[in-house]
Amino acid sequence: MKIKNFLMLINMLIVIVFISIFYFIYLQQKKTLVNIISDDIFQTLNSVSYSFSKAMNNNSDYMILKPILDRKSTSDFFDGFILSTSNDEVLFKSGNMKLKIPQPQKIQFKLNNIDLRTLLNKDAYVINIKYFDKNRFKTMKLYLFPNKDYLKKIFTYLKIKYVLLFLFTIIFVFFFLKSIYNAVIVKPLVKLKKYADREINKPKKFFIYEFDDIKETLAQTFATIREYIEKLEISSITDSLTRLKNRKFLNEYLVKLISENQKFAVVFIDIDNFKDINDFFGHSVGDEIIIEISSILSKHVKNHEIVARIGGDEFVLVFQEYNNEEDLKERLDLLLNSLHRTWTIHNQNIGTTVSIGVAEFPKTAKSVEELLKFADIALYEAKKMGKNKYVIFDENLKNKINKEIQIKTTMNQALVNNEFKLFYQPKFDKNKNIIGCEALIRWIRDGQIISPLDFIPIAEKSGFIIQLGNWIMEEVAKVQQEWLNKGIKLEISFNVSAVQFRNEKFVNDLKEIFKKSQRNLIEMEITESVFIQEKDKAKTIINEIRDYGIRISLDDFGTGYSSLSFLREFEIDVLKIDKSFVDEIYSEEGKVYVQTILNMAENLHLETIAEGVETEEQFNILKSLGCKYFQGYLFSKPLPKEEFEKFVLSYS
Repeated sequence: MKIKNFLMLINMLIVIVFISIFYFIYLQQKKTLVNIISDDIFQTLNSVSYSFSKAMNNNSDYMILKPILDRKSTSDFFDGFILSTSNDEVLFKSGNMKLKIPQPQKIQFKLNNIDLRTLLNKDAYVINIKYFDKNRFKTMKLYLFPNKDYLKKIFTYLKIKYVLLFLFTIIFVFFFLKSIYNAVIVKPLVKLKKYADREINKPKKFFIYEFDDIKETLAQTFATIREYIEKLEISSITDSLTRLKNRKFLNEYLVKLISENQKFAVVFIDIDNFKDINDFFGHSVGDEIIIEISSILSKHVKNHEIVARIGGDEFVLVFQEYNNEEDLKERLDLLLNSLHRTWTIHNQNIGTTVSIGVAEFPKTAKSVEELLKFADIALYEAKKMGKNKYVIFDENLKNKINKEIQIKTTMNQALVNNEFKLFYQPKFDKNKNIIGCEALIRWIRDGQIISPLDFIPIAEKSGFIIQLGNWIMEEVAKVQQEWLNKGIKLEISFNVSAVQFRNEKFVNDLKEIFKKSQRNLIEMEITESVFIQEKDKAKTIINEIRDYGIRISLDDFGTGYSSLSFLREFEIDVLKIDKSFVDEIYSEEGKVYVQTILNMAENLHLETIAEGVETEEQFNILKSLGCKYFQGYLFSKPLPKEEFEKFVLSYS
């Protein structure tokens, strides 16, 4: 065999070797990148699905979670998101507004083991979000649209990199092949192969400088890819806005602590009224507050303790360094006080407080799921107590929650069993003549009355309040007809929950129920909470009900939001002066408050009725101030229908 042919054969073999080496490395790196990107897609969809499911199960507006998708849409990997109904009716988009739901063949439904072909060819990935709404199981779809151009660029860059490295190496080999082929070429190539396969550490300096260049290029390539992989790994466990740990890391960390059987407390934090801050000042200001609060929270963890951001305005701290309950409470007090402050952002003064729920391992919870669930329950309890508070989950709270669950699970059957009753409290004019009554719901089980304060909030949260509210209206319509037949002609008022008021079928249900009633003797009582969301829609509903002939009464006036502004915007007929003002009527300041309400109502041509009147002195003072109508225990407590009828007939 001629030397030339031999060298050509050797050269061909070398080419084959180098092709194998670089192709192997390329496949490994490509596989690694595919796995990381597919995991990121999987984790992103699951994380967002959990946040949406949680929000919808809590009867929250899914739009509160749009900022999460907006921020995730800024990722190089993602082009945007679409949230739709199960029938692919688009609810909102995030990211690229030109996105639309593709044909089924261009959608990836399976989120595990995604290959490169799927990454580069599928237009979207979809996950179903399941939740309960009005005691019904519902589904939404969340579409994630990958940035296919960016993904193609990554893999194209990887391919070009290795092709260039391969060509450069082959040219270099050819240049030195004749003279120092074995000593200077073969051995260095073997070392380079082993280095590429990570079998050896970085080789020492080669005799041929170009091989050193190849070695450094490989090192730089490996370093770049390693750095990129590390960034992706960090990104998968880090919140992009605050750089705090995220829910994924928190779950893994809690699993580790539980496996080590260490004592610790999960401290669940939620910023009070953060949605109002976002809505009024804008999301950029909201993000700045989130970042500032994250910085403060980081100062409250010690040694191996962590702080994680798990939602828009939700954080979790893990406390380990405390000896007893008093130590824990002391740390919680410091935490609460440090977050009760006023921020100055863009020349705006913004006050914040937080509510905190705490669950302890192993004292009250034994698993990650229980820890987060119990801490969330305690957080909700803190908000019910007026916010800017902390609650530690304990047996008492557990029993209370169990009681609420029992109430929730028995309400439907209670309605079937006729356990709900309407009691009627009479209303009087200044001459103590009966002018009407208010229908008040009571739940009587086994001879015991369950307070509306116990079951109404649960009914509102579960959606049962809509069914219960319709029953109340049906009872009012039926009782009015019975009373008219008996010669009892009184105005009957009934209360409507804000949840029922905002239900899309409410007006139609009301009209259907009262279509045969004497509607000029029907009055609907609402509170200011019905105006807080969708004011224009609320105004339309109120006007439509008034046009139907039913009067509107504003209950608990003066205890809620900007009452005067609402009176200007909404047409109502009656103001009910809250009992809290009546209780203070003995003081000069209390008289001034009530007199102000009465004067304002008179100027606006509104009727006023004072509720919660319990003493003759309160009645006389209110009457002297100009109040014309009254309700309270001074005259009568709420009575069952039969007793109320007797009361009215005997009173007359």
